Amino acid sequence: MDTKELCELGLNLPSPWFVKEVSLEKKEEGLILHIEIDHKSLTKFKYEKKEYSVYDHQIRTWTHLNFFEHKCELHARVPRIKLPNGKVKLVSVPW
Repeated sequence: MDTKELCELGLNLPSPWFVKEVSLEKKEEGLILHIEIDHKSLTKFKYEKKEYSVYDHQIRTWTHLNFFEHKCELHARVPRIKLPNGKVKLVSVPW
Protein backbone atom coordinates (compact mmCIF):
# COMPACT_ATOMS: atom_id res chain seq x y z
CA MET A 1 0.00 0.00 0.00
CA ASP A 2 1.41 3.39 -0.95
CA THR A 3 1.01 6.77 0.78
CA LYS A 4 -1.84 7.92 -1.48
CA GLU A 5 -3.85 4.73 -0.85
CA LEU A 6 -3.24 5.04 2.89
CA CYS A 7 -4.53 8.64 2.89
CA GLU A 8 -7.58 7.70 0.79
CA LEU A 9 -8.46 4.95 3.27
CA GLY A 10 -7.80 7.21 6.26
CA LEU A 11 -10.02 9.96 4.82
CA ASN A 12 -12.61 7.39 3.69
CA LEU A 13 -12.76 9.02 0.23
CA PRO A 14 -15.56 7.68 -1.96
CA SER A 15 -15.27 7.44 -5.73
CA PRO A 16 -14.84 9.59 -7.84
CA TRP A 17 -12.55 11.35 -5.33
CA PHE A 18 -8.91 10.29 -4.96
CA VAL A 19 -5.64 11.51 -3.44
CA LYS A 20 -3.59 13.05 -6.22
CA GLU A 21 -0.50 13.98 -4.23
CA VAL A 22 0.89 13.89 -0.70
CA SER A 23 3.76 16.08 0.43
CA LEU A 24 5.41 17.17 3.65
CA GLU A 25 6.53 20.78 3.99
CA LYS A 26 9.19 21.82 6.48
CA LYS A 27 8.55 25.23 8.12
CA GLU A 28 10.04 26.99 11.11
CA GLU A 29 6.93 26.20 13.16
CA GLY A 30 7.08 22.51 12.23
CA LEU A 31 6.01 20.13 9.49
CA ILE A 32 2.83 20.48 7.44
CA LEU A 33 1.31 17.49 5.68
CA HIS A 34 -0.38 18.52 2.41
CA ILE A 35 -2.91 16.15 0.86
CA GLU A 36 -4.12 17.13 -2.61
CA ILE A 37 -7.50 15.62 -3.50
CA ASP A 38 -9.02 15.52 -6.98
CA HIS A 39 -11.83 13.76 -8.80
CA LYS A 40 -11.87 11.59 -11.91
CA SER A 41 -12.28 13.54 -15.13
CA LEU A 42 -15.65 13.56 -16.90
CA THR A 43 -17.42 12.85 -13.60
CA LYS A 44 -20.97 14.09 -13.26
CA PHE A 45 -22.15 15.31 -9.87
CA LYS A 46 -25.63 15.13 -8.37
CA TYR A 47 -27.61 18.15 -7.27
CA GLU A 48 -31.23 17.70 -6.23
CA LYS A 49 -31.39 14.19 -7.75
CA LYS A 50 -30.08 15.26 -11.19
CA GLU A 51 -26.57 14.81 -12.56
CA TYR A 52 -24.57 17.69 -14.03
CA SER A 53 -21.24 17.99 -15.80
CA VAL A 54 -18.50 20.08 -14.21
CA TYR A 55 -18.72 23.75 -15.19
CA ASP A 56 -15.46 24.86 -13.53
CA HIS A 57 -13.53 24.43 -10.28
CA GLN A 58 -12.82 26.40 -7.14
CA ILE A 59 -9.56 25.75 -5.26
CA ARG A 60 -10.27 25.17 -1.56
CA THR A 61 -8.12 24.33 1.47
CA TRP A 62 -9.20 22.81 4.79
CA THR A 63 -7.22 22.29 7.98
CA HIS A 64 -7.69 18.64 8.94
CA LEU A 65 -6.87 16.75 12.11
CA ASN A 66 -3.18 16.75 12.95
CA PHE A 67 -0.93 14.01 11.61
CA PHE A 68 0.69 13.05 14.92
CA GLU A 69 1.68 16.53 16.15
CA HIS A 70 1.98 18.04 12.67
CA LYS A 71 -0.53 20.27 10.92
CA CYS A 72 -2.45 18.64 8.06
CA GLU A 73 -4.10 20.48 5.17
CA LEU A 74 -6.44 19.12 2.51
CA HIS A 75 -6.39 20.87 -0.87
CA ALA A 76 -8.92 20.23 -3.62
CA ARG A 77 -10.27 21.52 -6.91
CA VAL A 78 -13.92 21.52 -5.94
CA PRO A 79 -16.22 21.25 -8.96
CA ARG A 80 -18.96 23.74 -9.67
CA ILE A 81 -21.98 22.84 -11.77
CA LYS A 82 -24.22 25.07 -13.86
CA LEU A 83 -27.95 24.57 -13.38
CA PRO A 84 -30.52 24.99 -16.15
CA ASN A 85 -31.56 28.35 -14.65
CA GLY A 86 -27.97 29.62 -15.13
CA LYS A 87 -26.98 29.53 -11.45
CA VAL A 88 -23.63 27.98 -10.59
CA LYS A 89 -23.41 25.77 -7.49
CA LEU A 90 -20.40 24.40 -5.62
CA VAL A 91 -20.51 20.61 -5.24
CA SER A 92 -20.60 19.25 -1.67
CA VAL A 93 -17.42 17.42 -0.72
CA PRO A 94 -17.49 14.18 1.31
CA TRP A 95 -15.05 15.31 4.00
